[in-house]
Amino acid sequence: MHRHEKSAGVVGAGCATIAALCLRCSANSILLYDAGAPEVILQGMKIHNKDADVQKQGSWAIRNMVSRDKSLCLEFLKLGAEDILRTAIKNHGKKIDYDAKAALRDLNCAIE
Repeated sequence: MHRHEKSAGVVGAGCATIAALCLRCSANSILLYDAGAPEVILQGMKIHNKDADVQKQGSWAIRNMVSRDKSLCLEFLKLGAEDILRTAIKNHGKKIDYDAKAALRDLNCAIE
């Protein structure tokens, strides 16, 4: 994903793939975490902050990675996940509100 980070389609598909691999599978979450997935997901969300699909898929990738292993939250928060998700909500409203708030909830952030 990093090599093709300028393509919203690649970033969205990559985040969707990460989300699918991590759904109810903490072993995959840890493996992808160790491979640098938090940085790649969040960088893609920053670059494509005006693309609702990237924001939605990135939100689900974050949520699925941290939902079963809360020790993974800290790195996402250090990298600015909370601000990125709140900006996504501001930019896209109801299109991604549920998705981004699910990620915020699983990162143990306050939901407004």
